[in-house]
Amino acid sequence: MSTRWRRRHLAVLAAIALIPLMLGATPPNRQMRWIMGTFWEIDTPDAPSPVAMAAAFDEIRRLDDLLSHYKADSALSKLNAAGQGTVVPELAGLIARSLAYSRESRGAFDITVAPLVEAWGFKDMVTRLPTPEALRQARAVVGWRRVTVSGNAVRLAPGTRLEFGAIGKGYALDRAMQVLTSHGIRRARIDAGGQHLVRGTWTIGIEHPRQDRILGRLTITDGSVSTAGDADRFFEHAGIRYNHHIDPRTGWASTGYPCVTVVAPTAESADALSTLATIAGPTEAGPILKAHKAEALWYDSEGQLVTTPGFRWQREPDASPDPATGN
Repeated sequence: MSTRWRRRHLAVLAAIALIPLMLGATPPNRQMRWIMGTFWEIDTPDAPSPVAMAAAFDEIRRLDDLLSHYKADSALSKLNAAGQGTVVPELAGLIARSLAYSRESRGAFDITVAPLVEAWGFKDMVTRLPTPEALRQARAVVGWRRVTVSGNAVRLAPGTRLEFGAIGKGYALDRAMQVLTSHGIRRARIDAGGQHLVRGTWTIGIEHPRQDRILGRLTITDGSVSTAGDADRFFEHAGIRYNHHIDPRTGWASTGYPCVTVVAPTAESADALSTLATIAGPTEAGPILKAHKAEALWYDSEGQLVTTPGFRWQREPDASPDPATGN
């Protein structure tokens, strides 16, 4: 069994950024911080504003303090420890929206999945193939129906814990962009570890999941691009490559789609839908994506591409044959 790490890149190809990047300079309109366990970059090419950027980074830190399951004093950690309680409306709302994604996907998306992630060793990256007993114990406390929300009151079934790894970063992106907008910024890009939210028109590169090059490029206006898959966290056992996205319904790590890219109107929906689409696949996820006005591209384990009908992109040469069109 072996574990390898590979850093994922999503190249931003806005023309205004090309010259400074080639010269090795850091333009004044671009700032980067480490928050929520990843790098965040804010780019405001038309109106550099240190005050607006600082306020946006402060908002991301505030949400990390609210939503982190790693910080013992966060509101989420306190809820997990208590098993029930009245929480702030912002937290209750995010839990309720997460449960709605679970309901839509029949459990493919699930914010109670943490015990399964731990059983596979993806939390601390001491990865392993879990024993049947370990899976049984983890699955016993996993399931979105074990969470009840009534107004701001939240109750968790015994042993159940929440974590927002598949939606929290997207929500924070949306909130940070709202802060920039409130400071008068009309064109911006925020990158949170490879997930992008843009205002204005930008061109984003999708990294090839198996080669050190760009798979293709897409141009979006006022929306978000999120890529999920096994480029960041995976391990191989008996010739099978498992990624860190776990199907809560079976307890098994995903193996079918090394790369799934979703384009959606909001970062929260792009974040959640990219995880959902990785686990559920094109046939099951297609109608859900359509309901959320989202589009997707799947790169499967055989190197074949499937897209939803509205996914518009430019493939790089030799990326693959013409993609099939999904539902």
